[in-house]
Amino acid sequence: MNHNNWKRLFPSKILSRGRDYFERDLVEILECDANFISAIVSGTDDYEVEVGFIGNEIDTISCTCPYADDGNACKHMTAVLYAWEQFSQGVMTEPASKKQPSLATSIDKLPEETVRKLLLEKAREDRGLRDKIILYASDYVSRHQKKSWENELRQLQKSSSIYEMGYVDEDDAFDYFTALIEFLNEKAEPLLEKGFLSDAYDLICAVYDQVNDMEYEDYGGLYDDLISNCQQYLRQIIDRSDMEQKQHFYHDLLTKCNGKLSFDNDDLWQDVLVTVFSDETFLKEILLLLEQALEGILYEENEIWIVWLVKAKADVMRKLHFSEAEISEFRKNYRHYS
Repeated sequence: MNHNNWKRLFPSKILSRGRDYFERDLVEILECDANFISAIVSGTDDYEVEVGFIGNEIDTISCTCPYADDGNACKHMTAVLYAWEQFSQGVMTEPASKKQPSLATSIDKLPEETVRKLLLEKAREDRGLRDKIILYASDYVSRHQKKSWENELRQLQKSSSIYEMGYVDEDDAFDYFTALIEFLNEKAEPLLEKGFLSDAYDLICAVYDQVNDMEYEDYGGLYDDLISNCQQYLRQIIDRSDMEQKQHFYHDLLTKCNGKLSFDNDDLWQDVLVTVFSDETFLKEILLLLEQALEGILYEENEIWIVWLVKAKADVMRKLHFSEAEISEFRKNYRHYS
C-alpha cells in the first residue's frame, strides 16, 4: 500500500500541524483496522475523527471540530491519518486505548501531591495555563493581569504580517485567527465562570477591536468563527448580568453604534445590541431605534440591510407581545424585500 497517497488531499500547512499533533501524542485511537479508524484528538478541545477506506483510498472522513464542520480539511484529520499510517505499517499493533488507561483515569489514580507537582511544572512552561490557574484562584482581575493580556494581544499582532502591512494574508490568516480564538477562549471561559463579567466584556472588545476594519484573507472561515465566539460570549455576559450591568453594557454598545442603527455601523455591536437584550425597558428603546432606522432608509439603500431591519423589528415586536396581526401588518409595508 502506498501510504503517501492521502497526503495529496491536504495543504502542506495542514499536514504540518497534523504531524505535530501526532508526534506530541495527542491522538488516542479508539478503533483501527485496514478499513476504518476512529480516534480522539486532543487540543483546545477534544475532537472525534473517523476515516473509512476502500482499498488504498479514503472513502469517508469527518471531524467534529468547527473548522471541519465548514467543509474544510483539518489538522485533526491529518493527525489521525499519520496514526493510521503507522498502524498500517505494523508499528502500532492495537489501539492505544487498549494499551493504556485514558488521561482522566490516570489522573484519578495519582496522589494529590503528584498532580500538584506536575501541574506546577507544566504551568511554569505554559503561560496560558499559568494565567488560567491564577485567574481561577483570584477574587478579582488585577491591573497587572489585564496589562499582560494587552501585551499578549499585541504580540500576536506583531507575529503576523498585519503588523507591517496592515492586513493578514492567507499564509498568516490560519495562524493568526487560530491564536486569537485560543486566546479568547482561554481567558473568557474562566472569567465567565468566576463571574468577572465586566472584565470578560472588556477582553472580548479588545480582541474584536484588534481585527475590526482590517483587510484579511479569511482562511477557512476562521474570522467568522472568531466573530461567532465573540457574539456568544457577549450573549452569555449580558444574560448573566444584573440590571445595572446590563444598563452599562447597553449604553456602551449604543455608543459603539454612534447612538443609532445604521448600515455603516459595525455588525457585531449592532447585532448584539438588537438581538441579545430581552428586558422590556431595553426592547422599547431598541424598537424605537429600529423604527428610526426604517424611517430614514432610502430606496436605493442596501436591500440586505433593509431585510435585516424588518426582521429585527418583527422579532422585537414579538418579544414585546405585539399580536401576530400587528406584526403581519407591519411586514406588509416591506413585502417587496422579503
